[in-house]
Amino acid sequence: TFVHVIERLPQFRAKHEMSFFVWLRLETEKYLHATHRRHLEARGRDARVEVPLVIPGGLGASSFVLASAILDRSNTPSRVAMEGERRRRLLEAVEGMKEADREVLMLRAFEELTNREVAQTLELSESAATLRFVRALERLEEILQRLDIVTEGLR
Repeated sequence: TFVHVIERLPQFRAKHEMSFFVWLRLETEKYLHATHRRHLEARGRDARVEVPLVIPGGLGASSFVLASAILDRSNTPSRVAMEGERRRRLLEAVEGMKEADREVLMLRAFEELTNREVAQTLELSESAATLRFVRALERLEEILQRLDIVTEGLR
């Protein structure tokens, strides 16, 4: 992906129609979609049935992963189980949302795009992007309340 983006950098420099971050995101997304099609929709070997060579925490795990597991003794089994359940329920809530809602939430919350960048990415006006984000937050909050997941500080 890095090589692809570096090769296409002159195109960005020539146009300047959007912020660098939005352009980088779009180029990366296009490249990853093409790679996905090439590897998962090919008639040959299916990458979905491949088995990882390194199991997390097992033989070949990084020293950081192993040290974290050893040093983090504050997590009791019940605390780990509760956190795992909370994450599972949150993931279900997000996966249960409409694609448009998930997309705008991910762009703002995880990719930390500005509203202007979200609008450019989704090809919307800034006011439409803001409205979509606010409504998506409201719907997520409703879902989380139904699932009895704490929503303090969601906004």
